[in-house]
Amino acid sequence: MERDVPHARVICQIERIPTFDTVTLKQFSNFTESPEFTEIRARVRREAVDRLTSDPKLKNTATFASSHSFDRYQCPQSIIDRIGELLGIRKPMGRMQRQEPGVMAVMHMDDLKVGYIDNFEGNPQPHVITDEDRKVFEGDPNSLVRFLIPLQPSLPGQGFVFKDTVISRWEAGDVIAFDWTKTPHSTYNTSLWARDLIRITGFRTQRTTDLLTQAFTQMRY
Repeated sequence: MERDVPHARVICQIERIPTFDTVTLKQFSNFTESPEFTEIRARVRREAVDRLTSDPKLKNTATFASSHSFDRYQCPQSIIDRIGELLGIRKPMGRMQRQEPGVMAVMHMDDLKVGYIDNFEGNPQPHVITDEDRKVFEGDPNSLVRFLIPLQPSLPGQGFVFKDTVISRWEAGDVIAFDWTKTPHSTYNTSLWARDLIRITGFRTQRTTDLLTQAFTQMRY
């Protein structure tokens, strides 16, 4: 696949990464449909619209599909810690996600203050976020990184969209990086098979920066 495309990049590949078939997973519920969450979800979608078009008519006619985009599973923390070690992520938080055939996630922006610092999504978070961590994030939002790691090779009909770039080919263990502060993104699965991935978030270190700026590399889980 083309590993350098606009708005996203496969920075490395983790060989022999665990899959849904090799670990015991616990499914947890979708986001709580509270009024507060409904407003957060609407806001990140409005932010995506603002970054996708300056046309007032298009902004006013944007329509959002169903909120169901994928199923969320609690991933053994030992797996998240190992991936965090490989990628140089401090205080890694992660989960596994399965997108069934015929399901999509509409364009949206990520908000890591909500999703990681405050953990409003309710993801398993074994690490304490300190006042110092909050200061680091407030001073530089890019101190946090988020990567998407597919667990199987791509199949026809599966894809990720980063603004106007589509990634539809990848290998198991590819680590997809994107600037979460600027890039509207979505996923879709029009194939006949489920698509699984690990989403991991945390504070970058020099190793992370090196992986983001250097040529594609491979590493063993």
